Amino acid sequence: MHPSARIHPTAIIGDNVIIGAGVRVWEFTTVRGHTLLAPSASVGFNCEVTNSYLGTSSVLGHRIGLNRTIIGAHTHLSADVTVQAIHLTPHIARADREILPRLPTGLYRCRTPRFGALIGDGVQTGSRITL
Repeated sequence: MHPSARIHPTAIIGDNVIIGAGVRVWEFTTVRGHTLLAPSASVGFNCEVTNSYLGTSSVLGHRIGLNRTIIGAHTHLSADVTVQAIHLTPHIARADREILPRLPTGLYRCRTPRFGALIGDGVQTGSRITL
């Protein structure tokens, strides 16, 4: 955790979380393991972020749930957005392949059969969206 980060006392920060310079985490928010909050990112009131990456200067509004999601830089998700991690398989209870997003530098190995979303740089959403 960078010393310039501002974490509200009621926020819960799990193990294996990386928090960059100038990050803000608001009250009653939970940030769970294997999450990276890049510099100047802001996570709003009552959010839950798990196994995700939040890009530089990105903002999560209030009551957002992210699971296994990559958010680009300078992105703003409005209140009540939920991103669910799903299995990409004909049988939802058994994952049968790894997720491999294609990035400009090539394929990225997520090492997981479940993935929420890849939301690019500069994206802005409305409220009450489920992905």
